[in-house]
Amino acid sequence: MNLRIAMRALALAGLEGAMVALGDDEPESETIGQDLAEAQQIAMWTLVLSFSAVFVVCFSLALYWVARRPGWSVKKVLFCLAPWPVFFRDVDMIVHFNDNYLTEDLSTQNVLSIFIGGLPGYIFCSTYVMLGMFWAYLYYRAHSDNKNIAVVVTRIYVVVNAVIWLGWFIILLVIACLSGSAAVTAHHVEATYAASLNLMAGAVFVVFGSLLVFKLRTAPVLSSPRMAIAQKIGFLTWICTFLFGVRSLSILLQTFVIDSPAGNFTAKLIFEILCELAPTLLIVAIVSRAVPSAVQPKRALLQSPMPA
Repeated sequence: MNLRIAMRALALAGLEGAMVALGDDEPESETIGQDLAEAQQIAMWTLVLSFSAVFVVCFSLALYWVARRPGWSVKKVLFCLAPWPVFFRDVDMIVHFNDNYLTEDLSTQNVLSIFIGGLPGYIFCSTYVMLGMFWAYLYYRAHSDNKNIAVVVTRIYVVVNAVIWLGWFIILLVIACLSGSAAVTAHHVEATYAASLNLMAGAVFVVFGSLLVFKLRTAPVLSSPRMAIAQKIGFLTWICTFLFGVRSLSILLQTFVIDSPAGNFTAKLIFEILCELAPTLLIVAIVSRAVPSAVQPKRALLQSPMPA
């Protein structure tokens, strides 16, 4: 009898030990969750303050160019567009400050969140496509004195942007009308569409940027300003092509591959800093320090007037 009682006691003790051992994961999981929440809070404050500071700088430059420089040029338009992707991303982070912004699964967002979160990316894409199209204008202008080139390039840019934004609004409307798995599928389509647009913008950069650099480096008469322009355009071309590739990869990974809060936190943090904040600072710095153009010697780089 005593042996049976002892065996039962050992069995109960073993069961309790197993339950305690299994329960040890829960406190550890809670600790990881708390650490991630604290890290997200610190990261959100850092991102909001950083994006706000960059917006103030970009908006101040835009005001300067609008108030102090007469007429409209591509450079002025770029300065006027540069603040808004940063501003709307800042608004997106502030609106979702306490909603697990950096750790949430993108496929679970509603239409309003998709719109607020996607708006900075589409403005960002439009801004850089404009710069790429301007390089196309410079390249073709170097081959011809036809003044209609500017008009043609501007019309192409307007049509391309109209198609981009119309396609996005149609996808958002479809997502709003669907529910369940169909809405998730439509969300995946929207993410793929956004990633493809980033690849398209990168392609515009690498094609026309490379052509323009080649044209400048192989011109009959070489000069220091011409070589400086080639270096700047080449640097900006490959940096932006790389960043647009990272943007596309990040969007696809967050939508189709990453399914953990920690993974989303890392991916979004890289995306916000490397793919939005850094390119904005880069383009403002390079455009601000533009040197005389080798394509049009009497004008500053990016100072060509907007066509009527």
